[in-house]
Amino acid sequence: MPKAVWKGSISFGLVNIPVMLYTATKEKQISFKLVHSKCKTPIKYQRYCEKCKETVGWDEIARGYEHKKGQFVILEKEDFERIPIKTAKTIEILGFVKQGEIDPIYFESSYQVAPVAGGEEAYILLRDVMGEMERVAIGKITIHEKEHLVAIRNYQDILLLHTMRWPEEIKDIDFEVPKVKISKEEFEIAAQLIERKIKAFNPEEYKDEYREALLELIKAKIEERPLPPAKVEVKKAKDLMELLKKSLEEEKEKKKKEKD
Repeated sequence: MPKAVWKGSISFGLVNIPVMLYTATKEKQISFKLVHSKCKTPIKYQRYCEKCKETVGWDEIARGYEHKKGQFVILEKEDFERIPIKTAKTIEILGFVKQGEIDPIYFESSYQVAPVAGGEEAYILLRDVMGEMERVAIGKITIHEKEHLVAIRNYQDILLLHTMRWPEEIKDIDFEVPKVKISKEEFEIAAQLIERKIKAFNPEEYKDEYREALLELIKAKIEERPLPPAKVEVKKAKDLMELLKKSLEEEKEKKKKEKD
């Protein structure tokens, strides 16, 4: 069983549901180390103090808040634990919203919410009622030394918690899209193309092709085999209408082959 990243309770009216949070996602990417290109030796970074002119060990590292230019106040681990805030140990549900009402731009990390012994009945009750009413709970939690807005929703047979950004963390749009006249024919062909590609979402259909190709390239370099050829750039059609028509024809041909 993985280690819980947070322990506390969900506060639902006068009901407290003891829960634990576990990370719900995992990174699956190829990692690289920075090495000296001359001898392929990994590069090391030193924590260096300019004032003392010496390398600093991890046991001497502290977190400092710069309250004035060049002046820092040190915060210890115990200081963060002293902050008198309810959401450090309790997820207080502030309300319920409709599914799909939250714009995805607000979502950050995802956590599996597991019931603690003795809280299973209240956990299942909240899960089932929210599922029946198609609602998502909105609340707050303090985790990793920051208070987050959260959304709690049904996911398969469990509750899933998403930490969310605060409204002030969402940037205003930095640019304007120029106004361009779209013809009725362009619109109709694009609609036909979209209609032909409508399908149910099945994440198992999609693969990280870049990761697979990168692994193959690494393997070829290790085995000193010829590297795969670079991808040939495809020439683009001259205008939007030509692109749309070609795309629609390709989609029709694809569907025809699938039927044969």
